[in-house]
Amino acid sequence: MRLLKGAEQAINTERVDSSFPKTVIVKKTVEDFKAVTSDPLGKPKNLGQGKPPVPPDFAFGVKNVTSSD
Repeated sequence: MRLLKGAEQAINTERVDSSFPKTVIVKKTVEDFKAVTSDPLGKPKNLGQGKPPVPPDFAFGVKNVTSSD
């Protein structure tokens, strides 16, 4: 019986005695700072600059031109 309670606590680490985890309210500026400074692996970094003012079909770079001689 005690083993089952230990397994339950290992799965639900934040729940103690059937209570819910404490809600922490922070300012939006703090969350925005975390989003800009964090660097999630495999995802582009959010620099908070928005989308560039280019048309939707725009592609950056130089067009590959091959000669057909």
